[in-house]
Amino acid sequence: MKTLFITNAVDGTGAYARLKAMGRALVEAGHVVFWLAPGIKDEHTGFHLLKYDLQRRGHVYKVLHEVQSAIECVDLCVCISELDALKLLRCKQLRKARKIFFQRIDIYAGFRFYARSGSSAVKRFYFRVKAWLYLYLSRYVARRIDTLVFQTQKLRDDYLARVGRVKAGMEILPNNCDSEWDGHSRYNAHCPWKTEGLAVVMVMSNMYYHGKGIDIVLDAFDLASEKVPIRLALVGKVPPQCEHILLRRIRNSPYAENIMLLGFVANAKELLRYAMVFCAPAYLEACSNSVLEAMAVGIPILASDIDGHRILLEDKRLLFKTGDPSDLASELSLLIQNKQVRDMNAAIVRKQAKKFSFDWEAEFVEMCERIAHRPEDTVNSQGGEWTSQEQRSRD
Repeated sequence: MKTLFITNAVDGTGAYARLKAMGRALVEAGHVVFWLAPGIKDEHTGFHLLKYDLQRRGHVYKVLHEVQSAIECVDLCVCISELDALKLLRCKQLRKARKIFFQRIDIYAGFRFYARSGSSAVKRFYFRVKAWLYLYLSRYVARRIDTLVFQTQKLRDDYLARVGRVKAGMEILPNNCDSEWDGHSRYNAHCPWKTEGLAVVMVMSNMYYHGKGIDIVLDAFDLASEKVPIRLALVGKVPPQCEHILLRRIRNSPYAENIMLLGFVANAKELLRYAMVFCAPAYLEACSNSVLEAMAVGIPILASDIDGHRILLEDKRLLFKTGDPSDLASELSLLIQNKQVRDMNAAIVRKQAKKFSFDWEAEFVEMCERIAHRPEDTVNSQGGEWTSQEQRSRD
């Protein structure tokens, strides 16, 4: 089976990492995988790498035309954003291939969030327009894609409530969380901080200052540092538009010497083993990869009280009031100072992790093979004309 993955995400993002894991699973199963993305690096992944320039209008179609002979027999195309799905639908060379749209984040909900909480009226209007455009783009894609795949049932229901009736096949393919922690940290020469000394609170996310709640965690860190000395490790790609405001905020902290801005780290999950607490402060998440990775490691977690975190963690003792730095600071101080509370938190995390343990990669490969080899007249047989409310009654 030949599969083409197309993404406009760049390395260092959760979307890129998730798509790459999907592609590697197919390669290991003996399939041919083409990887079409901007800014790709020479990696030992087994992919056939195809690079296009985001800044050059129509360049993606030129690249696909140049390799037409190689991809003319592609069985399946996979994408994870509406814009990438639009590229697939407009590409003449790929019209005969089955198309999967993997919905792991809700871009429309993100634009709606920024339309409410933007720093200026102009920005709020800009994101309202973007949300409106994405609403119609989502409806266009949902009616023309072969299979819609969702990371959680709630994400599916929210999506259906927005786009209305669709005929595409539907799958639920949540992330996995294979617990592998044995309770003992091992020294890692690549750990960027000294493992002895002050406790480390770690945030692992793209450093969007407002949307990912980095502003909240920095305020909470300053408040908590007044009660107990701690260090803060910020791990993740810093978007260019956020770099200035983030660096300025760190410099203005009275505890700036204890804040580590580490950027993208390839072995970020391994660093979790040397943190005392993992913090997920985002205002909006569908199903957080970083929270799942922290659950797999088994360290104490404090996450904002949003749907995406409640689905994974369930227990309110692991959640703090979204957007409230005072509440987060109080919970951080309690966790760091009280070993009994910390052990209880970690026990809840490891118990929850067991609920997500299954062979995700194998299920994805099986799903792709099933869709690619489904007879033409039954491509959409798993779907149907129904809305989210009707789907709940079917479940």
